[in-house]
Amino acid sequence: MIVLSILLVLAVIAYIVLFVNRQNEEEQQETEKTVSIYPQDFDAKNITAFSFTTDKSQVLDFENKDNTWTYKKDSKFPVNQSNVSTMVSTLSSLVGKREVESNLDKMSDYGLDKPSRVITLTNSSNQKVTLYFGNVNNITGDYYLYTDKEHKIYSTESANYTAFDSHLMDLIAIDSAPSIDSSLIKTITMKKSDGTWIATFKESGDSKLDYTGELTWFLTNPSKVQSGMDSQAADELISHFTDFTVESCVAYGVTKAQLKNYGLDHPRMTIQVAYDTTKKFDIFIGSKTPEGSYYVKWKGSNQVCVLNKDTVDYLLGINNSTFIVTNPLNIASSAVNKLVINVDKNSKTFTSKDSNFEELISQIQAINSEKFYSQGGGEYSEISGNVVTLTYVLKDHKNFNTVICKLVPYDKDYYALSVNDKTQWLINKLDVTKLIEIVK
Repeated sequence: MIVLSILLVLAVIAYIVLFVNRQNEEEQQETEKTVSIYPQDFDAKNITAFSFTTDKSQVLDFENKDNTWTYKKDSKFPVNQSNVSTMVSTLSSLVGKREVESNLDKMSDYGLDKPSRVITLTNSSNQKVTLYFGNVNNITGDYYLYTDKEHKIYSTESANYTAFDSHLMDLIAIDSAPSIDSSLIKTITMKKSDGTWIATFKESGDSKLDYTGELTWFLTNPSKVQSGMDSQAADELISHFTDFTVESCVAYGVTKAQLKNYGLDHPRMTIQVAYDTTKKFDIFIGSKTPEGSYYVKWKGSNQVCVLNKDTVDYLLGINNSTFIVTNPLNIASSAVNKLVINVDKNSKTFTSKDSNFEELISQIQAINSEKFYSQGGGEYSEISGNVVTLTYVLKDHKNFNTVICKLVPYDKDYYALSVNDKTQWLINKLDVTKLIEIVK
């Protein structure tokens, strides 16, 4: 009985495996079957014109002249050749998965009495075929399709339907912004409501503005005050123009009078990027779109495009804190002759001849500001704790013989840092504690 039971179980398993395999084979064969729905002379190279309806019932009509696709209603419309060619490729390879109905009295059962999309294509022999898409099959995801040539109803892949989920402005060739190498950018001038901000690259640095000798970008604010720019913050600013891309295009052939419609007659921000010695890239940012992004155009283009909200908010939000150096203690050991660390009345001196000098400087260089002083909770006073002073004596610096960095308790978590009496940073208390331990 046990043996018979085992044999019975094995027989059942074998049957199930055979059934599943056969079912998979049948499904695969069904998948591999395709049905031609119009004559084969409608391949990509022979399609000379096509039109399709959008989800807003607009008819978009294109024709091919001298191997270039044009929009019939406006020959000046800059057609994105790649996008339209992809549509043509879809049309030329469009097939039915299977024939589902030959009784045309049942058109309404498949949503074909009121088609959701109509596509007409013309070949080089001036033959035309019209495709009518009906409902989607909620189980398979396929669409029902009827052509005026075969007079049958088919199912077809949903991709053949969604390939035409476009409106006219989705098919525009957007003007290319210049491709700018970051190493070629020399100046970025930004004019907005609070004045003009100028970021300038100086390959040799600026000894009047930089005691660290590490900075190459410098900022002039609307009050004409100049300061060094944090290297990472400068890189972020530059990155917005080395890969300047827009979300979409909303208008082309825009006249000067039409700029008002997009807030571009009086831009809320104008940016000029000077690069490669003599070249300039001028950008104009206008009003907000209904979706919250911004209208934008650039010199040399008569198109109005849409620029990402985050990008514009960043540019409009630039202020005196945007580019503050986050590593104010980043003074190279090669530039320091002597460092004196004072903790209250205790003092310790280190010179470039000391064996642990470079290791000490490196440890201090790694201390970064987590917050700016202006972001703190107000003026600091009467906070108990050690006051730490770092006095750097520099080698051959044109404008800074000494640099005095003073760390004063700010609150329970931070010390306020001033460099040469200018307080701008908050330093984590744990980092300062490590300095205190060095002196002890």
